Amino acid sequence: MADLTAEDFSRAAAEAIAEASRSREELGRDLAATFMADPTTFDPSGLRRLGQTGLRSFAMAVGVSVPTSQTPPPGIKQQIASSDAADWKLQESRIVPFKIVGAIHGALAGVTAIAAISLLSWLFG
Repeated sequence: MADLTAEDFSRAAAEAIAEASRSREELGRDLAATFMADPTTFDPSGLRRLGQTGLRSFAMAVGVSVPTSQTPPPGIKQQIASSDAADWKLQESRIVPFKIVGAIHGALAGVTAIAAISLLSWLFG
């Protein structure tokens, strides 16, 4: 087996990426044809594996205009950032102070111990 150089590897990687992109485009067109033939039986979960290239070919095959720009307008970026911040805000949990948690656990342990002793003294008494 011949030793591969960095150039050979780069060329092979570029060819593989191009082939994957063509395959996703073709898969997007095939899914669009399936969708156009019978929308009621179409499974949209197949769109997940298409990537950006495949989704673009799917949309164009269906007849939806697709913007060619890769970056969203500045207003969209602000909306995304603010919605991400809002999502994180909802997921934050309030940290209960250690003293309060310790007091609650101590009280529960005390009540459990009293109940256990009372039960044992009643059973053996």
